[in-house]
Amino acid sequence: MDERTRWMSYKGKEILFNDYSGLTEQEILDRIKFNRAFILEQNKKGIFLFVDVSRNTASVKIVSAFKEIAAAIQPLVGKSAVVGLNHIQKVILQGINRVSNLGIVPFESKVEALDWLAAESRP
Repeated sequence: MDERTRWMSYKGKEILFNDYSGLTEQEILDRIKFNRAFILEQNKKGIFLFVDVSRNTASVKIVSAFKEIAAAIQPLVGKSAVVGLNHIQKVILQGINRVSNLGIVPFESKVEALDWLAAESRP
């Protein structure tokens, strides 16, 4: 665990924060690999996951890596939210959701995403 992958508490809920903001392509790929291993090691179902991809671009390699991690962690994730997507990245997210069945929900702000994750109801 580090500053970019850490557990946080928000309104009484434990949320796993994955921060990909402002990283290069290789840094994102390395971080995806790290986060996949970290989440799988938790061996904990119902994880609330908050992802920040602000100030990034989406390459074929990155999209492929996100599809792979989404499929791998899907059984462990209860709710997942993402911020920082531009219009094209939101379209790509729809494809990732179709492939992984993870149901990642995009939000415009961190507060909106965290409020949704902390809400009692599940999607």
